[in-house]
Amino acid sequence: MNFSAVGKILGLLLLLLTAGMVIPLGIASYDFVQQAHDPAATKLATLPLLGILTGISMGLLISMALLFLNRQADTNVGKSEAILLVFLSWSLGSVIAAFPFFFWARFAYEVTGLDSPFRNLINCVFETVSGLTTTGASILTDIPSIPDSLLFWRALLQWYGGLGIVVLFVAILPMIAGGNKKLFSAEATGITKDGSTPKIQETARSLWLIYCGFTAFQVILMLMLDPELSVFSAITFAFSTAATAGFSVLNESAGTMLPSVQWVMILFMMIAGVNYGLYYQFFQGKWRDLFNDIEFRAYVAIILTATAIIALTIHGHNYVDMNGQEPGGSIEQTLRDAAFQVVSILTTTGFSNADSDMWPQLCQLVLVSLMFIGGCGGSTGGGIKVIRIVSSFKLFFAQLEKVYRPNVVRPIKLGRHIIQDHMKIAILLHILAVILLAFLGAVMLIIIEPEIDGVSAFTASIATLNNIGPGFSMVGATQNYSWLSDMSKVILTLWMLIGRLEVFTVLVIFSPRFWKQA
Repeated sequence: MNFSAVGKILGLLLLLLTAGMVIPLGIASYDFVQQAHDPAATKLATLPLLGILTGISMGLLISMALLFLNRQADTNVGKSEAILLVFLSWSLGSVIAAFPFFFWARFAYEVTGLDSPFRNLINCVFETVSGLTTTGASILTDIPSIPDSLLFWRALLQWYGGLGIVVLFVAILPMIAGGNKKLFSAEATGITKDGSTPKIQETARSLWLIYCGFTAFQVILMLMLDPELSVFSAITFAFSTAATAGFSVLNESAGTMLPSVQWVMILFMMIAGVNYGLYYQFFQGKWRDLFNDIEFRAYVAIILTATAIIALTIHGHNYVDMNGQEPGGSIEQTLRDAAFQVVSILTTTGFSNADSDMWPQLCQLVLVSLMFIGGCGGSTGGGIKVIRIVSSFKLFFAQLEKVYRPNVVRPIKLGRHIIQDHMKIAILLHILAVILLAFLGAVMLIIIEPEIDGVSAFTASIATLNNIGPGFSMVGATQNYSWLSDMSKVILTLWMLIGRLEVFTVLVIFSPRFWKQA
């Protein structure tokens, strides 16, 4: 194991992440200047400024120490180093990203007596891991009470995590000798189609350009459709949507948005749930690949089917939106509420425009099923992924055929590609691992939390492992994770990392053979 190379590249990654704090620092500085005429307001505006500056200082200290200690190291990394580097960049990066929240809360408590959840470092790390892994699970009970600069940092973390901070690093810095492809594949599983990764840095840049384009286009559409919507809200919601993350700057999630804006969010959540490798080929003129892709067709079919089932079930049923108001019951609203929740859960975004806890149990069963499926491989979404679900069904029916036609030898294909034996095993093991971890997480929560019910424990485990955010009951759309004990938050934080890094990338770190092999 080339630990020096890992340390050097990790230092650069953390330096890049720390540099991102300059943006919320600028917002905090602007707010400070705007409040200069009011001494009391100026005092409050100083707090996030100091918190972010302290966070930047800590980030620089850690990243520069890593770079200095490993300054003589080469940057040639193998598969083992790439796996370790990806895990460390997400976990240690989340800690550094938590510093602005933590120090702001500490300063605010000393100066004003404000008792923010961010005074607890575990809460801060939970929130930043939730952001970077695009989970969207939150410990905040009053989101608007957090300064805009820190809310922007919280939203920006999701956006960084959407395509992946390592993919961003590969796109910007070409200095990893022979290691770009290993890092890219270790984090961005399934992001290219047909196994083609020509000029990996060029690919990473193209993907980020597409990602930025979708984000900007959504901001423009939201502002056009709702002139009263602030630029700040439009940008932060677009960050969350593009990353399929789900953090909101409002307590009501997306419930206060105009119907037209909610339809825009549905569209862009759907876009974000598609394999970005298909968009890469689409913009190279290979547009037929998108519509011929078996995973994309299955993805659309799942959305249409689930939306139809839920819309037919909730039409005429009494429930409330995120404002606590009963909807009018029009066909448009029924379709919008159903489509919004289906797309939000399937893509693992986690936004809500209605309280699905009040929906009939059939609807909740459909949504829990979607929690396991997730978005497409190579998208910003989490979950098992549609491609694995499609593959598992093909394997199931192939095995079923062998029962009555045992001598038939028929290759199992995904499109034009044959599923090799090692891939069959990998697909089934991944699905099994996710199911087992979901149950294990629920059992641990039930043991640790004496007041938790089974639905809350199970859906909290699923929602964090599959990077969705809200579950049902005590962690439902109108609730949060603040009431959990620190131990439960640590477990769910690990679950978020495991889910975002495709399970085995994290689990292998805890294997003694990994270190012996390295």
